[in-house]
Amino acid sequence: MLLCVFGGNRRHIPICEFKNQKGGSVLPNEILAHTWMNCSLRELTSLVKEINPDGRRKGMTFDFAGVQPNRNSPGNILRENGNTMNDNKTLQQWKFDVGDFIDVVIAMTGEGHCFGHHESG
Repeated sequence: MLLCVFGGNRRHIPICEFKNQKGGSVLPNEILAHTWMNCSLRELTSLVKEINPDGRRKGMTFDFAGVQPNRNSPGNILRENGNTMNDNKTLQQWKFDVGDFIDVVIAMTGEGHCFGHHESG
């Protein structure tokens, strides 16, 4: 499957920016990867590190969130799914669906991260 991963520093992309993705617009720091449902967060971390030099610095952590269509109303929802501490978790364990997006925050350990709005319509 083709996976869309978006990496950013210190905050997740605001959920409202994902609503036009099906129209072909590209968000910043988009990484496209062909992978399988048994892909782990560790493997995704390695992929992001290859593309984003900030991720290679010592003391950096990765927080993963899934962006998926809201089944109850128009728009998307963002759900936290893991970080570098549970990096053996796979896309299948995450209950990832084909067509979902992955938003990755790269931050210094202990720095925390900021989530955008969890729903958009």
